[in-house]
Amino acid sequence: MKILCLDRDKVIRDIIKNILEVLEAEIYEAETVAGAYAILNNDKFNIDLLIMELMLPDTNGIDFLRSLKEDSLLKSLPVVIVSAINKKDKMIEAMQAGAHEYITKPFASEELLTKIVQTLGLTS
Repeated sequence: MKILCLDRDKVIRDIIKNILEVLEAEIYEAETVAGAYAILNNDKFNIDLLIMELMLPDTNGIDFLRSLKEDSLLKSLPVVIVSAINKKDKMIEAMQAGAHEYITKPFASEELLTKIVQTLGLTS
């Protein structure tokens, strides 16, 4: 399993990587949407799941999510939002834009793992 973590904060990316070690997944990191696209559009990676923040340095996360869902090659990619934005309207907007799950920071490791397992249809 290959997971891409898109967050501007290296500490958060490291926390998520540490939590996901139990899944024995290959974790790739991107700080920007440009970096995420470089990984997503490279056939050698074949990402199975995107975990992303909405507040990104180079674009609005909702706009990026919408662009993924309009891309014929990436529209089926499952997306879990892990964001500091704790506003109901933004959560709804993200889900309508194509997110599968929405988790607010700070989060418990169990919550993140549960949402990923559910999103990917894995059995625990």
